[in-house]
Amino acid sequence: MLSESFMKKIVLAAATAGFFVALLDGGLWYYLYSHGLTETVGARLLAKIGRYAWPTAIMMMDADRVDFGTLFLFVSSAILNASVYGFVAFCAYLVWSTVFGRDRGDGWWPAP
Repeated sequence: MLSESFMKKIVLAAATAGFFVALLDGGLWYYLYSHGLTETVGARLLAKIGRYAWPTAIMMMDADRVDFGTLFLFVSSAILNASVYGFVAFCAYLVWSTVFGRDRGDGWWPAP
């Protein structure tokens, strides 16, 4: 089984990536919305990518103006997105260590 510190690094890296994906996607959407570019090809592509890369963006559905409430929703959505990415990385680590856990001898995959 892989070490616990390696697992923590993987989960932390995934959570950090999830946070920055939400910041980048939210920043791009704010720019497109404030400049009236929501019906362009780039905006449609960003919407398709964001559907999968930022699953917690549904929290931002009613955020139509820039104020403290919108900022709070945006930051909490980014933190929740980081938690989702970290949880998925943790589950992937558990599956990987169960299937390929060679040093404990109890993995599903046969040792070479």
